[in-house]
This record gives sequence, structure tokens and C-alpha cells, in this order.
Amino acid sequence: MLKLFLLPLLFLSCSDKQDTPEDPVAPIDKELLLTLVNAQRSQGCQCGDTYYPAVPPLTWNDQLASVAQKHSNEMAKYNKLSHNSQNGDNPGQRLSKAGYHWNAFAENVAVGYPDESAVIQGWIQSPAHCANIMNPNVKEMGVGKKDKYWTQVFGSRPK
Repeated sequence: MLKLFLLPLLFLSCSDKQDTPEDPVAPIDKELLLTLVNAQRSQGCQCGDTYYPAVPPLTWNDQLASVAQKHSNEMAKYNKLSHNSQNGDNPGQRLSKAGYHWNAFAENVAVGYPDESAVIQGWIQSPAHCANIMNPNVKEMGVGKKDKYWTQVFGSRPK
């Protein structure tokens, strides 16, 4: 069983806003996010020194989006950009605890981007984040945003 762990980190700026119960989920345009990622995957991409050829499109997965949203909420609450949760869980552990049975996963996190287009462009310009977007071993993705904290989770389940 192939298990991939790709966890790049992108840091631009920190938000002062704290998590509030009245605003647990920031509205995001999941269709735009998926369109932007799949457009890049369909044409291939130069990620730093490595060229990645075109790969099949991803599908949106609400379970991955829920895991991503919870992680973005936590990062905003503690004003801390990290791949690890406050309790020490890494992305694979968060996916497993959510009931997502994976054979590959990757995660991109970022802070400071105002919208979907900007965060995807930022990830594409970062070699490690771009490699996650172009990873042929992942088949699904979900994204969550809280304030200016973004989490993008990719996964693939065993056949």
C-alpha cells in the first residue's frame, strides 16, 4: 500500500481575528477552487525545478472539505499556521479520525490570501505546494477557510 505524506507550508501574514461561534465557516467557491486546480492539472506545470505532466482532474469531496474547514478554524482560533493540530494530530491522523480511509494524502495550508484565485496562485508558485496540486496519486480534494487561514486537503482512497 502506497502512502504519501507531502506537507508543505506557506506563510505570508498572520490574522489578528479570533474564532467566533457566530462565524464558524467562511463562504468559499468550491467550484472555482476545483476549476482552478483542475485547469492546472490538465496542462501540466513547472513546480520549481520539476516539471509535472498533465494528470487527471480531481473531484470535490465534502468529507475532505470538512476536515480542511475544521483545521482552518483551529488555525484561526489560535492564530497559528501549522500542519499539526493543537492536540498533535497530523493531517493523516485527522483524516483517519474523520473516517476517511486513505492510501495517499497531501495538505497545503496558507494564510493571508484574500480569495480563491489568489490562494491557488500562491500554492502554484510554491514548488512543494504545486507538487501537491500536481500529485497523480491523489484523486479528491476539499478546501476550508477561516478568516485568512486556508487548508487544502487532497486524498485518495484504497480501491
